[in-house]
Amino acid sequence: MESLKANAGKLSLVAVLLVAAIVFLFFRASSEPSRSGKSQFVCVATGELFWLKRKPRIPPVANPKTSEKTLLPCHENEDGSISVSSRVRSVVEQLDKDGINKCVDPKTLVVRASP
Repeated sequence: MESLKANAGKLSLVAVLLVAAIVFLFFRASSEPSRSGKSQFVCVATGELFWLKRKPRIPPVANPKTSEKTLLPCHENEDGSISVSSRVRSVVEQLDKDGINKCVDPKTLVVRASP
């Protein structure tokens, strides 16, 4: 009889912990946009950030708002700044020469505030 009570107590504890975990995950998931399966891009003309479905792309990528090829892959640095991937440095330089780049420093590849 005692082992039945001990098992019931353990079972109750597991049930409470399971419910708490489900509630935690529900609120955490609903407060943050889902970014799994997506890559971050920045518009070199405006500095606006986009999360696009991850698939093979050749930069620059078309901006979903303007259809102009101004998006480049980027990432957030430890200090919170955003940088364009070093793999597309030549694209940044070309967009800069063409007068399209207004937000990415061609030397450091850091995204500046939009003009």
